[in-house]
Parts: sequence; C-alpha cells; structure tokens
Amino acid sequence: MLTLLSNRTAIYAFFFISGFSAPLAAQCTHPDVPALASLYDATNGDDWTDNSGWFFDCAPCGWAGVSCDADNRVISIILRDRGLTGTLPAAITGLDKLELLSLGRNQIGGTIPAALFSMPSLTDINLSRNQLTGPIPATLGNQPNLEYLRLSENQLTGVVPSGISGLTQLRIVMLEDNQLTGAMPEGLGDFPNLITLNLTNNKLEGCFPTDLRALCGRSRILFGGNDKMTWKGDFLRLCDDGSDETQIGQACDDGNPDTGDDVITEECGCLGGVTEVDGLTSLDGFIEEEAADAGSQVQQVSSSVSGSSAPNSATQAVAVHPNPVVGNEITVTLLNDGGNSTLRLLSLTGRELLHQTSGQTSTVINLPILEAGIYFVEVITEGSRFVKRVIVQ
Repeated sequence: MLTLLSNRTAIYAFFFISGFSAPLAAQCTHPDVPALASLYDATNGDDWTDNSGWFFDCAPCGWAGVSCDADNRVISIILRDRGLTGTLPAAITGLDKLELLSLGRNQIGGTIPAALFSMPSLTDINLSRNQLTGPIPATLGNQPNLEYLRLSENQLTGVVPSGISGLTQLRIVMLEDNQLTGAMPEGLGDFPNLITLNLTNNKLEGCFPTDLRALCGRSRILFGGNDKMTWKGDFLRLCDDGSDETQIGQACDDGNPDTGDDVITEECGCLGGVTEVDGLTSLDGFIEEEAADAGSQVQQVSSSVSGSSAPNSATQAVAVHPNPVVGNEITVTLLNDGGNSTLRLLSLTGRELLHQTSGQTSTVINLPILEAGIYFVEVITEGSRFVKRVIVQ
C-alpha cells in the first residue's frame, strides 16, 4: 500500500506505524534535512519528474540530485529540468555547506530570497530558465566567493545591484533575457577571472562603464538588445580602434517612435530628438519633457518659449548642418521658401544662448563657446515654429 503514496506520505506512514507520529524532518538528526524538506515542499516535490530517494530515509546524500562531502554534508543540489514549480524558500539557506545550487530549466516563480546571497560556501548559482520575478536582491554583494551567477531567461526587473562590483571572483555572469533597467555598475573591469558577462536583451540604458575596456580581447562581453545604451548595446564599439571615442552624443534608441536621432546625453541618458515640431504646444511639451529628463527646472523652459503663437498647419521644414557640430558654426536652412525668420539657440533646459533674425532661406549661425551636449535650434517663420536638436561633441 505504501508504494501508492507520495514520498513524504509514505515515510510519515512508516514512522507512524513504527511508533513515531512526528514528520520525518523532525525525526532525522541530519542537519541538512530541514532545509531540504523546505525546498521539496515549496517546489512541489511530489510532482518532480525524478524525486527518487527523497524522504525514504534520513540519508540525503543518496537522494536524486544531492551530493555530499566526506562529512556527509550537502554541498551540491542539481535538479535541472525536473519539473520544479512553486517558489524558492528562504529556508534553503540552512544548507550552510552548499557550494552549488542548480535549479535551471524549471518553472520556479516568485522572487529570489535575499538570504540566498548570505550562504558562506555558495560559489555557483544557476536559476536560469525559470519564472522568477522582482529584483536581484541587493544582498548579492554579500557573496564574495561567488564565481558563477546564472539568472538568465526569467522576468527579473530593477537594476543590476551595485554590490556585484565587489564580487571579484566572478567568472561567468549570465543575466540575459530579463527586464533589468538602469545603468550598469562600474567595477567589473577589474575582475581578473571574468570569462563571460552577458546582459543581452534587457532594458539597460546609458553609457558603458569605461573600466570594461580592460576586458576587451580577453572576455566575452555582450550587451546587445539594450537599445538605450550607447551604440544600442554594441560593446565591440568600445573595443575598436576608436576606443577613446566619447560616448556622449553617440546613437541610442529611447523607444519612443515619435522621436528620432536619439543620442547619449552628458548624464549618460538616452535622449530622443524631434525632426520637426509644429505649434507652440508641441514645442513646449517637447522641451519640457527633455528638461525634466535632465533634472532641470521646467519653469525656466516655459518662460523661455512663451511669447508667440503658431498654427498647426505649417508646411515648412528646417535642416541644420553639420550635426553633430564641427567647428564653431552651423547652417540653418528652410527647405521651403519663407519670409523673415527668428532663430534661437536653446540649451537643454530651454535657456536662450543666441537670438537673431534672418530673411534668407539659408543662414549661418556663429556659435558661442559651448560645452559638449545637446542643444536646440528654434526657428519661427510665418507663424510656424520648428525645433531641431543639435549635438555638440
């Protein structure tokens, strides 16, 4: 009859028949059984595709996927592709001798317990190809002996914890195919043993940490599919002959279909420009959005662009070249004939840097001394207003 029962039910029945009424975990003296019982229960162990040996005795070193050291302490759990579901319990941290935890290719959901990164012996974590959500715990930095971190193909969100910069023993980092955001922390370029760093297909943004140049040619570094990063995540551009090329002003994609010619700003954000904007309301909203992204005072912008109305029926367009700026002048051209025009050069916060009028189709503007960054040329002509983004490198 016992063969028809689950592992846990069978062993409970055994102990009951033998005079024991408490669950097996309480009957066993092995120090690792309680934590293993938590893992089994939380991931629905009765439904695993292979749970042979689990809870048929108090000797976990003979259970499927479990390996022990010479002292019969659990040092390895490998349960890849065995149908684990449920969540990862914090009680697994009771396995204080555990060195390898490999639970990839399952359907484990929920968040990663923060306590997972406080296990003193753990050097290899593989939770790839599950259904994990939420952030990578900031406690990641508490695992200084970690060598392998595989969390790819989940639904992880939030930033890459800055504490990763202190894990100098890392060799493999696989965080691809998640929804991680924000900027990549600095410090990984100093890792002497790093072989692979893969963060492709996330939502990271901004500049590459320049210390990563130290890994060029000796490590496999992948950031493709992070369009808000410099060169849309093409790390090899940082390793090319032009490795001293500034990242400010380089191409990115802010993800907004209504903007174009997106570039990396001085603050290492990805900023979208507008090829042509008609009407005061559109211009106000565009510059206010840009200013807000830069952490500037929107009130300054509103006052700088208020003063004239513009219809929404404009048919003219404006070209600015060269762009990015080369030298100390640019040419502003109305692509259709127009009358007198007012031209202004605005900072990212909307501050007026230059103001002049022109009755020509093409006008040369002598620029003041400008720091590298993003500026706007505003043209008001025949009741219509246009704005073009200008990059100064």
